[in-house]
Amino acid sequence: MQGDGGDTPPTESKLNIEGWFAVFAAGAICCDDPVQAVTAWHDEALRTWGAGSPVVTALADISRGLALSNQAARDVASRRVERSIGETFGAALALMRGPALGPEETFRIQVLLASATVCFSEGLVLQMTFGRPVARRLSAAWKRLASSPFLFRSPRSLPALLETVAAVEQGKSSIRALLTAAAQPIGTVVGEVGTRLE
Repeated sequence: MQGDGGDTPPTESKLNIEGWFAVFAAGAICCDDPVQAVTAWHDEALRTWGAGSPVVTALADISRGLALSNQAARDVASRRVERSIGETFGAALALMRGPALGPEETFRIQVLLASATVCFSEGLVLQMTFGRPVARRLSAAWKRLASSPFLFRSPRSLPALLETVAAVEQGKSSIRALLTAAAQPIGTVVGEVGTRLE
């Protein structure tokens, strides 16, 4: 949050911490360099709200998750090690950005990432704003994975997945449709989080 560069102080935020978390989660998923972005957001939040701010704490947690080693990130994302929502999100994002994952792990990580955008009620309100850009970012992994049908339990469902990926790329479908289509060829379901996604 910034002022106009003059004597006017920054405007009062209408979002609570949960809303900010959803915005930062969606932004981190969609950006090319989440480490750099989260660091910049953290520094700006620190200047704006101070060290005791829950926004600053949430961004610091995401940064800690992003900095984990691959194995530590897997332990956190799979919930073998208990961490904050922010650190768990950061770990999942690190895994998504790391070495290529198989379909099951990609699905599990993407569900975790998508759930971070709706884990609080404020995120539900914001789904119309960032649901489609998040889906577009997540869809690239499915296009790549679908080129190796042997990785899937039910490769006959891949044409439907690729149709959904195309719809996402055209802005016609969002996260729920993408994850639902991705679940089919790996023989699973999205679960309860799917009811909260756009």
